[in-house]
Amino acid sequence: MTRRTWLVFCAVQLLGWILFSFAKYYGAGFSQSPLVAFSWLAAILLFLPGDLLVMALDETLNRVPNALVRPLVMVACNAVFWFACSAVWRIWRKLRDRHQV
Repeated sequence: MTRRTWLVFCAVQLLGWILFSFAKYYGAGFSQSPLVAFSWLAAILLFLPGDLLVMALDETLNRVPNALVRPLVMVACNAVFWFACSAVWRIWRKLRDRHQV
């Protein structure tokens, strides 16, 4: 992946973490505020591939330790997902350029 792609990846993960922390601090489960609900939903969408794996591990291992393991698994899974998407995008662009007339 290019440097710009890594910077975008880090920005997306950081934004997701900020939104998640905001929603958690202001009590997303108990608050009626649309801002808190939006930040909670946006954070979940930004963390999607990694968050799904963490939820599956949480059910399988009966409570994954939240402090360190959960964010590391989410970010690692998201990095693999972004790397795979970047590779597919590069291959698709090369094939498209090769078949253009």
